Amino acid sequence: MAVYQSGGFGDYVILRVSEWAKMIGFLMLIQGTGVMGAFLLGLAAVKSDIIAKPDADIWRKFRRIYLPIGILFSAIAAYIIMTSEAMLSAQTMWGMALLFAAAPISSAGYLGLIAKWVQGPVTGIKTFMARGGTATLSSYLMQSILLSLVFNNYGLGLYAKLGAAQCILIALVVALFTLGFSSLWRKKFTHGPVEYLLRKFTYG
Repeated sequence: MAVYQSGGFGDYVILRVSEWAKMIGFLMLIQGTGVMGAFLLGLAAVKSDIIAKPDADIWRKFRRIYLPIGILFSAIAAYIIMTSEAMLSAQTMWGMALLFAAAPISSAGYLGLIAKWVQGPVTGIKTFMARGGTATLSSYLMQSILLSLVFNNYGLGLYAKLGAAQCILIALVVALFTLGFSSLWRKKFTHGPVEYLLRKFTYG
């Protein structure tokens, strides 16, 4: 916490690299399997063409059943974590475990909501969101850079100084900004900047 609050950029990089080295195995086990699962589900949705059928029964089930369950357990997990006295206590770990378990359920519910939303007529906001959605890797990395500048000491230094509502507001503003940037970028270019580099690396 001292590094995040008062350290310089070099201190931050050293800390993050050491944290990454200690946790990469655990992260690959937890997040890697989740990412692979999401990738395979997405592949199945494309191959079965269900991704192009927003009125399919599965999307209705997702938003009517999965969404309330996911939100309920996410809220319970958030309460457990917020009322914990220490960041690495058993209570916090239980809350994090519940949050991990609820995340894919909530995500399925949000996909169901998106499917319902896209059933209507094409509008400017839908086109705007769809363009931005084709450059999500660029947006994701840009969000990491901007939020690090907001919270770390080499930027605005707001780490551990704001409440939850303020952090959520900042996250929303940054998300909308990066989505807007990606959408405007895609009006002139066929791929996002990072997506372009990734394609060059992949096909090269």
